[in-house]
Amino acid sequence: MRTDQCNRCLRYRGDLDCDAFPKGIPEKVLTGELDHTQEVMGDKGLRFLPSPTGEALVKADVLVSHINDLVDREDIAYRRVKTILKRKGYKETDFEMDGPLYGWSTNELIKLAQPREAR
Repeated sequence: MRTDQCNRCLRYRGDLDCDAFPKGIPEKVLTGELDHTQEVMGDKGLRFLPSPTGEALVKADVLVSHINDLVDREDIAYRRVKTILKRKGYKETDFEMDGPLYGWSTNELIKLAQPREAR
C-alpha cells in the first residue's frame, strides 16, 4: 500500500523523489509506515509540507516549460514594442548598452510608445 502523503506535499518532485529525499523516497515513507511529519533519517530536516491545494507542485520539467513559454511571450512583446518605437524614430542603438532605453522593461517601453495624451 502506498500513502498519498507524498502527493500532497509541496516538496514532492514526482518520480518518487523529493527535496528531502532527492535519491528516492524510502519505502517506509511511501507505504505510510513512517509518518513524514516526524523526523525520518536522511531527510536533512525537511519534513512533509502540505500543499494548500492538496496536490504536489507541478513537476520541474513542466514548470520550466511554462517559464520558458512566459519568457518567449515577453521576448515577442518586447520586440513588437521595440519595432513600434523604431518607427517613431528611435534607433537600434537606443536599446543597446549605454543607450537611453537600455534595460527598460516591456511595460516601460509600452508606456513610451503610447501617444502622450494616453500616458
